[in-house]
Amino acid sequence: MGLRPCSGAIKMLLFAKVIGVYAWGVLSAIVMALVVQMSHARALRLSKGSSAQGWLTVAVNSLALMEGGLLVMLVMSGGIRPMFLR
Repeated sequence: MGLRPCSGAIKMLLFAKVIGVYAWGVLSAIVMALVVQMSHARALRLSKGSSAQGWLTVAVNSLALMEGGLLVMLVMSGGIRPMFLR
């Protein structure tokens, strides 16, 4: 942790500036920072007991979150459709 910027947030801010929605880029960078902080705090709390079950819970929840994000991105991009049929 520290004060070095996240490369993903920098790319997102640059892209948001280019397409003219800089406020949304700032909001999404703040949300990213909050999610990272919450994930870090939860991982530290679960590691105190150092049980494998706690880490399994974190891994399963992280996978579910990534799958949900992918689904949202697919829906926002025009829907889920076959890749090779245009």
